[in-house]
Amino acid sequence: MFGIIECFVLVPGEVVPDWPVRVLWLCTLCAAIGLSEEGMFRGILLGGVLDVCGKNRQGIIMAAGISALLFGVAHVEWWSMNWLDPLQAIQAVLKMIQTATLGFFFAALVIKGKSIWGVAILHGLSDLLIMIPSFGLLGESATVSYVNSGEDAIATIV
Repeated sequence: MFGIIECFVLVPGEVVPDWPVRVLWLCTLCAAIGLSEEGMFRGILLGGVLDVCGKNRQGIIMAAGISALLFGVAHVEWWSMNWLDPLQAIQAVLKMIQTATLGFFFAALVIKGKSIWGVAILHGLSDLLIMIPSFGLLGESATVSYVNSGEDAIATIV
């Protein structure tokens, strides 16, 4: 559904008449996603792993890495993929790496700032900016699939 190029270019189409309601709904959804995911991955998980690993340099890197890896794993629907299709397997691994990298960055911000609030807002806003063009303005269904098959598979990998 989303290729890298589609995230930055508004796909031609008509803006739906109920776009203000859709955008308001997306704002609420993305705020909830930002708060819940950051609460789980950076609040509970990162905090717990930091307590176990220690708050020295090595413990901080390990805790950020573990929380980032689990954040990446959680963003791929591993059970619904065709692992025999190499394009789907590559997409899943790349999506996990991409999301884990973002998760590591978020963990660093939380550790440095000692709060999840700023990162939760940043997370929600980044999701919102990706979703507004297609879901809010063009009225597409608000379901996101990070792994595609067919013609979209190569575009997603690129």
